[in-house]
Amino acid sequence: MKVKKTQLEEFKSLKEFTKKQFLENQSEDLLVSEKEQQDELMKLTNGLRYEQFFFIVNVSDFNIVYAKGLEEIGYHSDTFDMMQYVQAIPSPGILQLMSLMWRKIFEFNIEAKTLLAFLKPKFIVQLPFKNSQGELMLVKRTISPFQFTSDGKLLQYLSEFTVIKKGFNNEAPEPRFTDIPPDLVDKYNVFINRAFIWENSPFSPKEMIILQAYASDTENKSLDEFAKVTEVTASTLKFYNKEIINKAKDYFGEHYTFSTAKEVAHFLKRCGVLN
Repeated sequence: MKVKKTQLEEFKSLKEFTKKQFLENQSEDLLVSEKEQQDELMKLTNGLRYEQFFFIVNVSDFNIVYAKGLEEIGYHSDTFDMMQYVQAIPSPGILQLMSLMWRKIFEFNIEAKTLLAFLKPKFIVQLPFKNSQGELMLVKRTISPFQFTSDGKLLQYLSEFTVIKKGFNNEAPEPRFTDIPPDLVDKYNVFINRAFIWENSPFSPKEMIILQAYASDTENKSLDEFAKVTEVTASTLKFYNKEIINKAKDYFGEHYTFSTAKEVAHFLKRCGVLN
C-alpha cells in the first residue's frame, strides 16, 4: 500500500514542483496590467458578503500577497499564510487530489499557451475547511488566473471562498471548470480526462477495477453479479470491499464516514477520478 502524505509533506512537494517549473520557464512577459489587478481587488473587497473571503497567491513561492475577509472565520487577513490554509483542510487525501490537479493545470498551461485569460477559466471545487476554532465547514473555492505570461506560465492566482454550510457530511469536491472560451472547450475536455489520472492511488489495480464497476453500475447489481463482472468470487469481493472502505477512510481522514465500497466508488466519481 502506498504511503499517504501528510498536509505538510504535500505542501512541500508542491512547492518544489512549482519552483522547478519556474526555473525551466523564465519568461516574465506579464499580460495583466497593474490597473486591471487593482480594479479587480477593489471590486472584490467592496463586494465581500457574509462568510466570504479571498486571497491572492504568488505561485513562485506560494506566498499570500493580499487577503481580505478571513476575519469571517476567525483568522487575520494580514497574517494568514499558505501553511495555515493547508492545515485548515482536514483531509490529506483531498489535498493530494487537489495537488494533482494543480500540477496538471500548470503543465497544461505551459503546453497550450493560449488558454489563460485574466480571471478565466475558473476552477471550482467544494472542500472541507476548518475555521480558527477547528470547527468544520463546507466551502466553495474558486481559483482563477490573476497574473500570467505570454508563454502560459501562471504567476499569481485568485482564490475566492464562500461558506456553503457549517458542518460536513462526506461531500465530494466535484471539480469543474467555467468560463472556458467556446473554441477551446474540446482542448479542455481532453486535458480534464488526462489530468485526473490518479497517480499514487491508495487502491490496488484490482480494487480500482471493482470501484469502476460500482461507479458505472446503473442496474443495482447484486454481490454475485459484481463478482462475475470483476472476475472474483463473492467471498473475495467481500474481502476487497472491506479493504476499499478501510483504505478510503485512512486516505481521506476521520471526517469521511464510508460504510460500503459503493459509497466510496460514487464519492471518487464525484472527485473526478472515476468515470
